[in-house]
Amino acid sequence: MKKTLCFDDEIVIDKPLKIMFAPIGNEYDVFLYEIKEPEYYQDLFYLLKTASENDVVNVHINSRGGDADTLVQLRTYMRETDAMVVAHAEGMVASAGSMLFLSCNAWNVYPNISFMC
Repeated sequence: MKKTLCFDDEIVIDKPLKIMFAPIGNEYDVFLYEIKEPEYYQDLFYLLKTASENDVVNVHINSRGGDADTLVQLRTYMRETDAMVVAHAEGMVASAGSMLFLSCNAWNVYPNISFMC
């Protein structure tokens, strides 16, 4: 017996659906404003390095930009972490802030923000 998974007729499954639940991890909130030198972010680097695949790191960004060395290091850790990294654009997201925003796994954009690459 075939069942349609969604409204698109091309996607058809012929096996019963299995619903799997992942263990609940931790959720962290990080607020980035002016992006300063890397030494200001040692705790965030450690968090991203040690987070598990069940963790969620919410990065709230309201930044006009900042230090390029910090940007490179944060982007590296965001891409290598096992956690889900979700960007929240709040206010101004510009320069290094926009690069960090785009480096996340998922994005949440609030109304009336300013975004500049």
